[in-house]
Amino acid sequence: MALITCPECGRKNVSDMAISCPGCGFNLYVYSALLKSGQLPEEEAKQITNPEEYEKLEKELEDNKNRLNELKRNYYRSIQNDSNWRSLTVIVSVVIAFAVYMMFGKAFGRTGYLIILIPVITGLLFLLLDLRNENAVRKKNEELLQIYTKERDDILKEIEEITGKMNDLQETK
Repeated sequence: MALITCPECGRKNVSDMAISCPGCGFNLYVYSALLKSGQLPEEEAKQITNPEEYEKLEKELEDNKNRLNELKRNYYRSIQNDSNWRSLTVIVSVVIAFAVYMMFGKAFGRTGYLIILIPVITGLLFLLLDLRNENAVRKKNEELLQIYTKERDDILKEIEEITGKMNDLQETK
């Protein structure tokens, strides 16, 4: 059993006995059979000219990927938090209305239905106040998207530069 690199996605240390690549699903069984039979030329081995620099670049690449993931998480959290407020307002008002009705509604008979309107109207007022701020929220979300896009593009450029430097440090044997 030997460890090979997937020719499709470049994933390293994949067993030549594997049926498919765990990274991309490429059919390694057929590829390995063709490689062993000599029907495919062996891959050109690449040697790293400066291992210390290459290792430093790999770490920098990993750090940039982690920064990109953290940036995505923060962006989606901030967008989600703005949209949850309206749902929470309506849910709280309905729960309060039900609780008020259960506590006081039966004691007042037919007027108990009127009592339930107080928290519902309060919830609707909160909802209307929140809807007034919708344009401000939309504008904030657009600004967040612009900031996210700029930072994402900067990180992707850095990743591209690092990958180029890493490729420069490799030479074919």
